[in-house]
Amino acid sequence: MLFLYEIGVEESRRRLGVGSAMIEFLKDLCRSMDCYKMFVITSRGNVAAVQLYTSRLASEARKEDSLVFTLARAPK
Repeated sequence: MLFLYEIGVEESRRRLGVGSAMIEFLKDLCRSMDCYKMFVITSRGNVAAVQLYTSRLASEARKEDSLVFTLARAPK
């Protein structure tokens, strides 16, 4: 299983296919290693990420209803 934590592309290089190329590389890597699952978590508010992941992964993926819990810092 591969967990894609984050893709960051320098602002001047965005919309040139860099993020798409990284995802395609990871998909090929997974297939070559018989990895059966790759997943990524993002928020609906991250429009750029949602568009990227939908364009590169939606045809092969399913959207799951998952909950992600993060531990907030304790107030001082």
